[in-house]
Amino acid sequence: DDEVIQYIATNIKSNIRELEGALNRITAMSSLEHREITVELAQEALKDMISPNAKREITPDLIRQVLREKGIAGMGGATFPTAVKYAPPKEGHCPIDTILLNGIECEPFVTADHRTLLEYADEIIQGLKYFMLASGAAKGIIGIEDNKPDAIELMQKKVAGEANIEVCVCKEKYPQGSEKHLIYAATGRTVPDRGLPADVGVIVDNVGTAVAACRAVKNNIPLYERVVTISGDGVNKPGNYIVRLGTLFSDAVEKAAGGLKGDPGKIVAGGMMMGFAVNSLDYPITKGSSGLLIFNSK
Repeated sequence: DDEVIQYIATNIKSNIRELEGALNRITAMSSLEHREITVELAQEALKDMISPNAKREITPDLIRQVLREKGIAGMGGATFPTAVKYAPPKEGHCPIDTILLNGIECEPFVTADHRTLLEYADEIIQGLKYFMLASGAAKGIIGIEDNKPDAIELMQKKVAGEANIEVCVCKEKYPQGSEKHLIYAATGRTVPDRGLPADVGVIVDNVGTAVAACRAVKNNIPLYERVVTISGDGVNKPGNYIVRLGTLFSDAVEKAAGGLKGDPGKIVAGGMMMGFAVNSLDYPITKGSSGLLIFNSK
């Protein structure tokens, strides 16, 4: 409808602005190291966009405005405009009572959400609180598969003092990360055929989206970078990396993952199950780029 088109147009406009200037930085993030690879910085492009919101009262309307203006979108792959999800329910619609953060990540090779859970737990929780405030939801749930015991342990410790936030440990299976499957696993509710999570009082967002929302509301930071898994036997240094949106796959592989190894025979944008094959590395990282998988021909 017109509202969705308006938000999408806003996101596109925001993206053009936040991509002004050169490639800014790529940060290596793996279980063994956390170091920055510094490329020419373009701080001037961000100066007037980043300023703390500490002096402003955080209200539902402000949160929705910031989500829209800063281009926050679903980072699990769908890239649906987040502000649309948090628009006030129309009269007669089911009220939202639960916000469910998706940290399942059941795609082989892709571990960007797992790393995000470990690196940015506090921002995930704060982003969840903003989502709850914007929607009026009384409960927050963080869904994590049982193959991530370190993330489960960390998040459970972080929310131990939160009366209305809990961690839901889900069985490792595919497609547990599908929002309808996750809603059933975490709440026992069944989303009707052709229905939406909101039809059963739930909004689902990716954990990376919660981090982006936290930074946008707290510090006016637009969504201009994300964690990307670069993996497969076709790269020298598989790992998780923070990459600016608009960075070419080729630059991310060369500057972060140590370059190509062997003779690449398959390039997959996304995960093995839901991703898609591409014919070269001349494509950009986008808001929905959770992974880049490169495999040798032999």
